[in-house]
Amino acid sequence: MAGITDAVQFFDGLLAEARSREAILAQAAVAIRGTVAVRFPGGDRIVRVSPAIKPHFSRPPTRVNYHAPDGLHVWHQDAHEEVPDDFLPRLAVALRIAAHWDRAPNDGNHAIQTLFHAEAAPAPKTAALAELSLLPQQPVRVLAIAGSEKPAERFVEQCTQSSELYGRMTFPKHEAMLVSAAFTPEPVGPPPPGVLAAFSGVFPAERADRALRNAQDALRFTTLTRQRSPLHLARDTGWRNGGELHGIAALTSLPRGKLRALEDVQILEQLRKAHGDRVLHVLEAFATTTSVRGAGSELYMHRNTVAHWVRKAEEAFGYSLSQPYARAVLFVSLCMHHLVYRSPEVTP
Repeated sequence: MAGITDAVQFFDGLLAEARSREAILAQAAVAIRGTVAVRFPGGDRIVRVSPAIKPHFSRPPTRVNYHAPDGLHVWHQDAHEEVPDDFLPRLAVALRIAAHWDRAPNDGNHAIQTLFHAEAAPAPKTAALAELSLLPQQPVRVLAIAGSEKPAERFVEQCTQSSELYGRMTFPKHEAMLVSAAFTPEPVGPPPPGVLAAFSGVFPAERADRALRNAQDALRFTTLTRQRSPLHLARDTGWRNGGELHGIAALTSLPRGKLRALEDVQILEQLRKAHGDRVLHVLEAFATTTSVRGAGSELYMHRNTVAHWVRKAEEAFGYSLSQPYARAVLFVSLCMHHLVYRSPEVTP
């Protein structure tokens, strides 16, 4: 092999063949006729050297390093062929994808893992779509199921029987399934007690990674107790629809520590500790309806009782909740409180 002229094409070709980390390193070392090494964030180090090259003692060793943002460290040394500038960054991406595959050795479905990987290169993604008989623009959804192990497993099987399933993947804290965009929760039914369920909006198959993130975000807005959450709907089936999150989904990317430090979130938690979850349920209904009467109708509660809890909240916040803007702020604060104190930890 006479060096590498196109690093993207070189590593995409190896990924399309589902090569392991070791194979990728070995091929890279042969291609540049030198040493190639990697140190993963956990401290694992793998080195491969082209066996056809003898050491050159007439010149000092040359080493080129690349430190990826996630802590991955790759380098090459004593290359006897010209090395493209993007060789090490592309090597890092290829190794991350291969490492992702290696973490699930008993799951041979590399295709679904590739589609769910946000940094998957175009070539392996195209191969994965072909393996699953999916067109790049074909509409799909992702289901995310979490909760008690046995009930969740049974519910996952129930979902697979009621949906056109393309593939599934097990994460440490939830199961994800790539299904047809025609999925609706009604044929499956509500999740059983102890199980959380969410589904994404509709995405093209080539952006299944975004659908996965959307389903994971939706899962964060569920509760195990069947109590209200800020995105509760009157027609609530126990499922959370990621397609209805819109901009609220951005809140899930904020660290819980930062959300917990916000004054309005602290006030809501103080109200909950003093008066129980009922005050949050009332405020959620009030924030998402147009009036005290509307909130009372949704909760089957007398409007005077709703007004009582709204006044309690106004006293705690120090401002009136009668204006639409104030209710919008209240709704966002309730969402942040939910993510801090009531949301499951579901992201990998």
